[in-house]
Amino acid sequence: MKVYYLNRERFSKGDTKIAFEFAKKLILENPNLKILTFLVYQQRQYEAFLSEIGFTKQHYKNHGVVAKNGVRIQIHTIKTYNPDYQFAGSPQHEVLIAVGVPPKELEKYEDKSDIYACIVIPWLLDENVSFLNLHEAINIETNESVATNYNIDQRVVNAINWLKATSYPNEGYHHPNDEKRLQEMSNALAHYSVPLDYDSVIYCGMHNGLLPSAARQTANAFVKAQQRKFPVKGEHNYPFYKRMMETEEH
Repeated sequence: MKVYYLNRERFSKGDTKIAFEFAKKLILENPNLKILTFLVYQQRQYEAFLSEIGFTKQHYKNHGVVAKNGVRIQIHTIKTYNPDYQFAGSPQHEVLIAVGVPPKELEKYEDKSDIYACIVIPWLLDENVSFLNLHEAINIETNESVATNYNIDQRVVNAINWLKATSYPNEGYHHPNDEKRLQEMSNALAHYSVPLDYDSVIYCGMHNGLLPSAARQTANAFVKAQQRKFPVKGEHNYPFYKRMMETEEH
């Protein structure tokens, strides 16, 4: 999922229309894009956030309209929205315009393979900085990516790559052995005082083949162990995990 954003300190009139025009350009450039969705936090925001597009109460009631070019324009809140799988198996087909939606809610859609792009119109820009940085979001007015500067220790990169090769993080570390490897590697990183922080681990995971949800789960474990190590059965085999985090190819 590509992430774009409107660089405003806070939401103001006209922002939704700017994003709408940008979304229409994306759709014109990509014939696979069949759905354009406006997403707001709650229903009472429809009028305040979307009226400048020309939507009516009937559009809100019907959750959208089909445009003349055949593109379906959807209108949803976080309670009524569910990414559309009508085109399952086809290339990404949906553009999502999130108006004033908190980043914690946007995280729920990061893994959705049918969303081609998410255009973030922030209520307050400061609240979205982490989400935008992690996705190297592109300013829709300047076409420039946000500047990111994550300081990632190579041992963290190697640890993530080893877990990816052995423990199926994209499937959620569901097997007990996979979860154990995650916890023991997290403990080892803490034991050897490897510097890391939550966002840098997520960024590293996302840019090394992990789904965003898997990257966040990995980051949660790494950071939790820094505060209190996971209890594991048997002796801690720290030398083995040290070798794994110092090995660049897995």
